[in-house]
Amino acid sequence: MQAFVRTLGVVVGVLGVVVGVFCAWGETDQAAAAQGRAARARDTGPKTKTQQDAVALLDAAWNGRTETVRALLDRGVNVNARDPGLRTALMAAAGNGHHDTVQVLLAQGADVQARDEYGGTALMNAVVNGYQNIIQALLDRGADVNATRSGGDTALMDAVWNGRLPIVQALLSAGADVNARTLDGDTALMLAARTGHAGIVQALLLTGSDAAATNRYGETASMLAAEEGHLDIVRMLLKPRK
Repeated sequence: MQAFVRTLGVVVGVLGVVVGVFCAWGETDQAAAAQGRAARARDTGPKTKTQQDAVALLDAAWNGRTETVRALLDRGVNVNARDPGLRTALMAAAGNGHHDTVQVLLAQGADVQARDEYGGTALMNAVVNGYQNIIQALLDRGADVNATRSGGDTALMDAVWNGRLPIVQALLSAGADVNARTLDGDTALMLAARTGHAGIVQALLLTGSDAAATNRYGETASMLAAEEGHLDIVRMLLKPRK
């Protein structure tokens, strides 16, 4: 009988621990849910006048409504106002190809070096979408051609990945670091070799790109080109250079 009582006591104790764990989990889930509701309330709740103005400015810039942008700025709206993702009106206009809007924003002091939450810039946005006239306007205003996102990628890498040789050449002329690396150790040359852009590979080599560089996985540009079947690029990369 005593053994039975002891066994029963152990079972009750284990059940108590299990119940306690589930209760703790329940409390944690409830706390997480409460935090989520609070975050959503902040995003969708009433906005201050300054926040409303920022939303209006970014929306107008995004859609290329230049006169609306001008009117908002004349009313005193901050040209460098940001949305929750730290994006600015200049980033929005540059990424959507609205050259006239970009010019108005730049004339009113828009920050060409501003970064969004991932480290992206107006220049990168313009490069990704291939707006060369906007790229040149931003470079003329001193945009940092070697700015990096959180993953280490640069505007030059964006141009390479999208196969835009004229933009690659413009960025190189503006001082882009041809041997910059991502967090994985990839260079612009490796990206060009992998994606099969022979003209860009040639341009990068002529500007001093290191064909022998390896990424964190020990891969060179020629290895990456070979993996993708770009044999013309493999030969180009392995050709002796003076």
